[in-house]
Amino acid sequence: MKKSRLLGALSGCACLIGLSSPAHAINWLCDSGGSWNDTNCWLGGSVPTSSNPAYFNKLATQFSPYTVTHISNSSSSELQSGTDAVNYDFGSFEHTTTTAVFGISSGDVAFSQLLGGTLNSTNGYLGLNAGATGTATIDGVSSVWNSSNLL
Repeated sequence: MKKSRLLGALSGCACLIGLSSPAHAINWLCDSGGSWNDTNCWLGGSVPTSSNPAYFNKLATQFSPYTVTHISNSSSSELQSGTDAVNYDFGSFEHTTTTAVFGISSGDVAFSQLLGGTLNSTNGYLGLNAGATGTATIDGVSSVWNSSNLL
């Protein structure tokens, strides 16, 4: 049992490391932002859950960020940002994920800002692989990023 969980965890990491968009990730589509719960903003029409990675890679810059708002607690197996500028407004809610990554692959430049609420992750990375850059600003009333393992 322990061996299968370890292999599952390692295979999940292999999908994340070195890829610009994991095949199983649910990609964000709304260029000007929107609600996390809006199925029209997610490729395939499904909102990510604790079983799915959420992937943001709209090629936005720090000068043209957009905001993703939350109207309830949410989760994803991974919260990933490639080259993008995303403001996460969790409001008074929490988003829980195993891994939060801002800047995944070489050449990625990720600007992320937490405007309110709580991001809970087991692991957190700013610029995961060589040549990737990630910036996370925790700014807003009651904004918190809790990472229980790596940050």
